[in-house]
Amino acid sequence: MKKNIVFFCVLSIFVFGLIYHLISNATKDNDSIKEEENIGIEIIDKNMDIKGHDILVPQISGDNDTVQYLNKKIIEKIECHIDRKSSLYNYHYIVKYNDGRYVSIIIEMEQYNKTLPHPAKRADAINIDYKKKKFLDNNDLMPNVKQFCEDVKGGRYKLLSENEIPNNVAYLSGYIENKKKTEIKEMYDSTEIEIFISNQSLGFILTEPYAMGGYAIFEKRG
Repeated sequence: MKKNIVFFCVLSIFVFGLIYHLISNATKDNDSIKEEENIGIEIIDKNMDIKGHDILVPQISGDNDTVQYLNKKIIEKIECHIDRKSSLYNYHYIVKYNDGRYVSIIIEMEQYNKTLPHPAKRADAINIDYKKKKFLDNNDLMPNVKQFCEDVKGGRYKLLSENEIPNNVAYLSGYIENKKKTEIKEMYDSTEIEIFISNQSLGFILTEPYAMGGYAIFEKRG
């Protein structure tokens, strides 16, 4: 009888120790996952020659396979908007969002080709899901396009000032807000409207006539 009691006590201590060990390791693993999720992505400048233009390109710091792949795609996205035959002015970028997984970068530039009557101003968004190793487009970021068009019509997206983003703000008030929702949807589908992530919520870059500034940048407020 005593032997049975002793055996039971030893077995209980062993089982309790095993359970404690498993729970402890699970907690540590969970904490490690949380820490990994909260690690920020460092964006650094890289001086590069892009089609004959010496510019600073945003790159993700690091050297693993994911970083190398995404950095190569960032360069390709910038390259596709730069004309080798044009003079490049006022090129810069700003990181609008970076939470350790999602990154949104806005590239702004002005180019002039002698064959054209005036310079061309443009801004483009680069949206990245680091975890999925994926670049995000309008439909990835906007869950409800109908609601988006209604929000634009209702003035819930506000034009950013020069203090908020270093773009040349020149916008004819009401240009996008006064359009029909079907027209806004067409602009969205044709990427004349380009969505990006901001600390506030979401924003968009609007392509507009050169006389109005070439583009305007909005964020959803309130």
